[in-house]
Amino acid sequence: MQPVSRPLFILHEDRAFLGMLRRIESGYELRQVSSWEDLTNALRRAPLTAVSVVDPWHRSGGTADPPPIHRLTTEFPAFSVVAVGRFPATAASDLHRLLGFGIADALDLDRENTPGAVARRLRVVRGRSARILLARAVDYPLPSRTRALLQAAVEVVGDGGQAPQLAAALRADERTVLRWLDRAGLPAPRRLLAWLRLLFASELLDDPARTIEGVARLSGYAGAVTLKAAYRNFLGQSVPQLRACGAFTSTAMAMKAEFRRIRENARGAGQSERVWLN
Repeated sequence: MQPVSRPLFILHEDRAFLGMLRRIESGYELRQVSSWEDLTNALRRAPLTAVSVVDPWHRSGGTADPPPIHRLTTEFPAFSVVAVGRFPATAASDLHRLLGFGIADALDLDRENTPGAVARRLRVVRGRSARILLARAVDYPLPSRTRALLQAAVEVVGDGGQAPQLAAALRADERTVLRWLDRAGLPAPRRLLAWLRLLFASELLDDPARTIEGVARLSGYAGAVTLKAAYRNFLGQSVPQLRACGAFTSTAMAMKAEFRRIRENARGAGQSERVWLN
């Protein structure tokens, strides 16, 4: 798997805030854009791990209807957008409205005006897109242990990690993680991560404006050939077939079907039902 970049797009002109962003170690690649149009174009070429920090009223005077930030979150619901501004108590309704647009978080520069506060906010949204993707794919109740393992795995995939990184995230060795996944009714680490990596790719593949080469690169594959081979091996379908029927839905259904097969095999072996997927 290739490293996956984690860009942080900045649409903001407050010099103090920009200075704080440059001083903190956030784990993101800072990329400043100058307009909503530039940000939209950047997100069309970005991985799902990208985060945007924006002035919600940037050069709109608060009069645009719908507001540009609403158009952005509507067009890119899987991406994390953080609204950064000044939200006095008299403007509580404005903040409530922003949250209703589906932003990931809001940072009030009147109260959170230190590098540490900004860094904490960015840590809050880190992994949000991965968790949303997982919730959409596995849309039924899970035992808490199983969900915790899946959430750790999908966040590792979002960071471009593999089995050793999953073990590190869970603070265990790889053999222990293998045993935990088996008890939770989940595939072995490398196969589970491969499924989740396909979910990331499939979400991007459903955007007809993206090329298969671009989807592969942004999802951590070496290239289009590798991604096509993964789809053939895991789903038995080609990219055109998946795009025609919905790549994300198809991948999620196939992944859940494998989870069910593992559960049925466990039942046949006499494993306690309490540790299985519901």
